[in-house]
Amino acid sequence: MTPTGTLFLRKAEIRYNKSDSITHAGSEQAATCLEPYLTETVLQDVMLFTSCIEVVVDPLLSYKTYTMKIAVLGATGPTGLQFVLEALKNEHEIFALVRNPEGLSSVTNDKLKVKEVDILKEDDLVETFKNTDAVVSCLGCRPSFLGWSPITFYLDSIKPIVNAMRTANKRRLICMSAWGTVSTPEEPRIIKWTIDYTVVRPPGLTNDPTSGKEIKAEEGQCIADIVGRIPRRDVAKFMLECAISHDWNKKCVAIGLET
Repeated sequence: MTPTGTLFLRKAEIRYNKSDSITHAGSEQAATCLEPYLTETVLQDVMLFTSCIEVVVDPLLSYKTYTMKIAVLGATGPTGLQFVLEALKNEHEIFALVRNPEGLSSVTNDKLKVKEVDILKEDDLVETFKNTDAVVSCLGCRPSFLGWSPITFYLDSIKPIVNAMRTANKRRLICMSAWGTVSTPEEPRIIKWTIDYTVVRPPGLTNDPTSGKEIKAEEGQCIADIVGRIPRRDVAKFMLECAISHDWNKKCVAIGLET
């Protein structure tokens, strides 16, 4: 079968035969950021399109210029909902995997698909993961009344997520955690080996409007000299940027707003 178009990925320009153009792909760094997605998704469909679009890589890359298919876990929670709304606003396609679909009944958008699943069952996740470019987890749980009681929900949930991603042959995972969290001996080492993960650690979360401020980010458990609280909307924006860029690939990053 003869391809009807060609795909060239260079530092200076990107040519690919897909009808959706990337308006501004951004200098050399942008070419590096886009390469995994172009080779994984566009190249697979390259023979389906007849027009070849040339995009000059010049302005800085914006997460608003490339649309993705993203599976979201914890989409009915307060932060997960903000992520869904932010992603839909920027025309990304969202697959919300939830325990109770009624939690998203107020959100109407053609790019939103809602599926009821048990997140602790790998088989419930695999089929959806196969059709996505990235997985975002905003899962959370209520703390125990016994402050010394261990919380195992995060560990219990990450195992089926990672296993389902491996089965679906997907690598990009963005997780939300919190300041001060540390790895445990039981942490699935397979994450570090086979998953392109980013763990985002915000401070205290608020329901305030987006701050409009630049988010400070550093690898580690927390950041000095920043405000101890951050709007969920700011966290959602940062996580969306992480889903598209690979700036924090295989890192745990603490975020916050400067004082």
